[in-house]
Amino acid sequence: MPSTLLASQRNPVRILNQVRMRHSQSRKLTLLVEGPSDRKFFLNWLREEQLRVEPLQGRQQVEAVWRLACKQPIQPPLICLVDLDYDQLLGRELVEHERFIYVSARSLEEEAEANDLEGVLVRSEALRKLFYEKLPERILDEQEDLVAYLKQQREALRKAASLIGAYRAAAQFFYSEFHRGYWDRDALQIGAAEFLDPPTLQIQEDKLREIVVASALHKPDHDWMVNRAQQLFAEYGSGWNLCRGHDLSKLLALHLNALGRENLSQADVESLLRASFETAMVQQTQFGQCFMELEKKLRKALLR
Repeated sequence: MPSTLLASQRNPVRILNQVRMRHSQSRKLTLLVEGPSDRKFFLNWLREEQLRVEPLQGRQQVEAVWRLACKQPIQPPLICLVDLDYDQLLGRELVEHERFIYVSARSLEEEAEANDLEGVLVRSEALRKLFYEKLPERILDEQEDLVAYLKQQREALRKAASLIGAYRAAAQFFYSEFHRGYWDRDALQIGAAEFLDPPTLQIQEDKLREIVVASALHKPDHDWMVNRAQQLFAEYGSGWNLCRGHDLSKLLALHLNALGRENLSQADVESLLRASFETAMVQQTQFGQCFMELEKKLRKALLR
């Protein structure tokens, strides 16, 4: 039976009441995710006979329902699955509960790397499968060592996305400090062709900086923004902490198209990565391990 919570309700109280009613009818556990594409992906490796996966309208709504559920407990308990995003980087308080699960590549007790689903996918074997399927044969035939080539391309992706992500994270710090937005948040994706060399995935940092400066809502904020982004990149630029999943998939689409795969969209790349992610890969992730721990406590098989 397809989910209807997303289409029917926005009010957390009504959503929680629907969860209660549905549980009374089916006795399934309820897993809340951020949206329909997440639901479709997670059902590839979760047991639908045990879990009703409900997509809501973004992370904030999932958190709102969770907070309400903590005040009005339901049986069996609710499970939530959301992207970590930049929360740990920004020092925001995380929900510390075994049933509120963040998508990241490492345990949150450590410094998490890969802050969302696409970031986890690019760090996994799903990227190798995507390259083998979508790279033109002439490119594959030119490589003496495909493993080394894949490592090189993943590193180029990481660095490019980190340079972009440094400004995205700086914009969130800006909002936290000054209580107003810095820019049009889509400016970096819209202007990607102006600062990216797609075949090599090299970023022209001066061009990137020009777009950031030009997109400012208030011109005097330039120096603060640029300096904060440079500080963030200096501190976190060697890892995946700054990478945003949608930037990674956008860069991948531009890269593959430049190499000869015309008309491959960002949405296509994300769909292909998700289709390549197997249960064995899930089990190696932080969030997969959380589900395996829940299986033991609930005495239910949740993973396929």
